[in-house]
Amino acid sequence: MRIVLDTNVLVSGLINPNGPPAAILNLVVNAKVQLLYDSRILQEYIEVLHRKKFGFNPESIEALIDYLQDEGEYISAEPTSMKFKDDDDRAFYEVMMTGEADYLISGNLCHFPEDKKFKSPREFVIKYQNRNEEK
Repeated sequence: MRIVLDTNVLVSGLINPNGPPAAILNLVVNAKVQLLYDSRILQEYIEVLHRKKFGFNPESIEALIDYLQDEGEYISAEPTSMKFKDDDDRAFYEVMMTGEADYLISGNLCHFPEDKKFKSPREFVIKYQNRNEEK
């Protein structure tokens, strides 16, 4: 399963080791899902994770980013002319479309057009669990 992970889900998963965002982060780290990214997404991850308000250890951030780069799939995203409520969300949408991701997971679904590929963390975890139970 190929996913694009909005920064808010990554941050939530690191802040709270319980709950859907952390479960998704565990799926990424354990190679159960393939994370798609581009340089804009990676840069946003780095910038947000280094914010003092979160208090994340810089060495841990660097290790996580290195892992995501090494194990994720870099996508050279094709641009879209679609309008977004928050233009920072454009990169996530473009990577999802170009990389043919199965899902884009975000805590801010209202920022994206309505589409069955957009899932909240909870919706994605349920979908993932149901998919594995059907096998």
